[in-house]
Amino acid sequence: MNTAVYPTITVQGDARSRGRMYGELAREYILNTIEAYKRLFEHWGSLDWASAQQEAAKFIPAIEAYDAEIAEEMRGIAEGACVAFTEILTLNVRYEVVFASSMFRECTSAAAAPEVTENGHMIMGQNWDWMPAAADCCIVLRVEQPNRPSLVTFVEAGLVAKTGINSAGIALCANGLSSDEFKPYKVPMHVVLRGILNSSNMSDALSAVVRAERASSCNYLIGSKRGDMIDLETTASRVFHLYAANGCMGHANNFEYDQAAVNDLGKVSFPDSILRGSRTRRLLSLAAGHINVQTFKDIFRDHVGWPNSICNHVNESRADQERIRTIGSVIYDLTDMKMWLADGNPCECEYREIPLNF
Repeated sequence: MNTAVYPTITVQGDARSRGRMYGELAREYILNTIEAYKRLFEHWGSLDWASAQQEAAKFIPAIEAYDAEIAEEMRGIAEGACVAFTEILTLNVRYEVVFASSMFRECTSAAAAPEVTENGHMIMGQNWDWMPAAADCCIVLRVEQPNRPSLVTFVEAGLVAKTGINSAGIALCANGLSSDEFKPYKVPMHVVLRGILNSSNMSDALSAVVRAERASSCNYLIGSKRGDMIDLETTASRVFHLYAANGCMGHANNFEYDQAAVNDLGKVSFPDSILRGSRTRRLLSLAAGHINVQTFKDIFRDHVGWPNSICNHVNESRADQERIRTIGSVIYDLTDMKMWLADGNPCECEYREIPLNF
């Protein structure tokens, strides 16, 4: 059994102040994140860290135009962690700099609407699959910010957001997608994730995706405590929207909206995505009317297709820098405003409740 527990860090104040607090409190983990990506950038992109920072700096104008406060928070993180701003920036554009067209897969997401859960609650969650080294980088970040919802996100230290939930009752799960569409130096995916979690309602959350001049492809599964959920599959230039089928939704790392609309590189690179997404939907459908948090735990522990299963395990035949596993698993009950986290492969960890304190 995995005994490591990802730490919880709470930050507050204006953007620069909470960024500094983040950098100070999570400095050890941020340094781990930087070292991990130095190795991965070299392996996947033949890109040294200095060159990666130069490339990342070209995204600054787009980030500031999208939300200057997010850029200011990154500057504070760098100050608090005693690293260069461009290093924090590089972490937040790591997907666009190297991984948007890579062989890496990320995540299986699921959602169930109130009409198919046993207690009428809105439930969402996801497994996040990534490099094993990320286990030394992850934190639970709680952000208390003026004039915007507070939020809790499970994230690699140094990044501004990943999957999360906010005090307005908006929850977010995300899946990496790969296509041949890319707009250099536009808004990176992780910044859009923070834009969603900064939103006060479902309309604003959808706008955070649609209004962005996006650099890359991504899938955003967004839900609200009111019981609404919409899945947005995006490329740099297009947004496709998916609705729940019979109250259930599952998504992995391939496009589902229109098989002919996009040159789906992810489906070719990791065909197990097709199985993970379809199996998630099937298992939810089979439990319709009786779905609860335990149902989500059981689905996220599923090993059909092992090792590239919903609960993802290291493929020992791959080179070290090409191995992935489930780094963590999150579940949100939006009706009760509760969050649970498994600190690693959910088949090896018990889920623990994360106090939201909203």
